[in-house]
Amino acid sequence: MVCCNDDPNPLVAGNGFRKLEAAGIEVVRHVLEEEGRELNRRFFTFMEQRRPYVILKWAESADGFMAPAAAGPYWLSTQPQNCLNHRWRTEEAAILVGSETFLKDKPSLTPRHYIGPAPQPIVLDRRGRLSDVPAHWLHLCCQTIPEVLQELYESKIQSVIVEGGRQVLDAFIACGLYDEVRILRSPQPLGSGLPAPEIPPIDSNHLIIIDP
Repeated sequence: MVCCNDDPNPLVAGNGFRKLEAAGIEVVRHVLEEEGRELNRRFFTFMEQRRPYVILKWAESADGFMAPAAAGPYWLSTQPQNCLNHRWRTEEAAILVGSETFLKDKPSLTPRHYIGPAPQPIVLDRRGRLSDVPAHWLHLCCQTIPEVLQELYESKIQSVIVEGGRQVLDAFIACGLYDEVRILRSPQPLGSGLPAPEIPPIDSNHLIIIDP
């Protein structure tokens, strides 16, 4: 038996190894340990930091804007980027937006362009102004990001994609409570509008920028 990492869950850590060794099976531990932690980074973050693994994701124009100055519908991502974004949704436990995005866009947050499990939709409603949140959504009225992550931890949500808008993204960045940053960059400039966040400090291995 060869394994990368010990189980960080104190309820089960080492039990499997002991049973195997008692049965006369040799156990070789800590093989490719760093790679194992990376592969299971969501679980390790959840168990060791007692919070979900947090991915910040946004789309921006070629000149660095998240939204145009004029109100109205708009699309920044290309169709291949949309498909990739929806694949990402199937890979995480939950997806979170703020109340402003909920009110303006009425998002479904489903992986419509990719086949796979839908993440748990969450809206952060710090001002308590939403009254029509669908029953299957998680409606959070927490005031701080640590409180949000504590709620998600208690709900046993191991990973979450934060899709904004800008105020919610800034709140996570200001707290330093994020693990990955993913950016979908449009081929088109907007000229003006709402600036996208600056890329926060992040290990290059956990920064993904998808250019057209």
